[in-house]
Amino acid sequence: MHTHLEMLLTPGSLSPVFQAVVDGSAYGAPVFAYEGLIRGPVATNFEQPDVIFGYVRRLRCEERVDLACVRAILDEASLLPAGAVVSIIVHAATLGRVRDVGDLVVAEARANGIAPDRIVLEIVEHGSAWSAPHFLAGIENLRRLGLRIALDDVGAGLSNYRMILDTRPDFFKIDRYVVTGCCADPDRRKVLVSIRDLAEAFGARVIAEGVETEQEAETLAELGIALMQGYLFARPMPARSQSGMRKTRWSASRGSCESGAT
Repeated sequence: MHTHLEMLLTPGSLSPVFQAVVDGSAYGAPVFAYEGLIRGPVATNFEQPDVIFGYVRRLRCEERVDLACVRAILDEASLLPAGAVVSIIVHAATLGRVRDVGDLVVAEARANGIAPDRIVLEIVEHGSAWSAPHFLAGIENLRRLGLRIALDDVGAGLSNYRMILDTRPDFFKIDRYVVTGCCADPDRRKVLVSIRDLAEAFGARVIAEGVETEQEAETLAELGIALMQGYLFARPMPARSQSGMRKTRWSASRGSCESGAT
């Protein structure tokens, strides 16, 4: 019935790429984790992830595509540097509809030689109908299995206080809307500080998304937000291209670009 959905679920249609999350508190901003991202069939309307996931949300079939993405990302993640932490986005609706998501993720990870404690599931919320009891049971199961949890889009979208309470995330991912221009905007810095303080109160760490300038990175470092992700450090790349990447070119300790990655 849904030809486009069948195309997306065909093995090989979804191509993973990985974007580094770096630790800006250390010299050379070493890689902390890799976020697995999905690209659709080349030269189609579904090549871009926003189109893919907008489509599947309209159909309310997030779980089918989410699980296909998990399999594709973990299959490719076996090519990442040894011991790398891998972050994977999953819709809240998937956890609210599929009771054994955690078990499926762990089975796929182990099949690719990846320990569960190297996996971070990023929960993204877009308001689709799903069972709250199933969602909460799914979160508990993720923790029991040793997976860590990140809450995506904090500061924008539907990642609100209820989602924070329900997920008790290990990582708060600050939406790029709050990060962009923070170096020149006192109000954005106030929001960043408030999210940082809230995360610390929960025993969690903050990851700032969409960092594109040295000034933004320096501001975040000054505010005590060490984990960063964005084009300043690395664009999404295939796993094979990540093998030599241990550090990025930016260094918080010098506030400048270094001569190259090591």
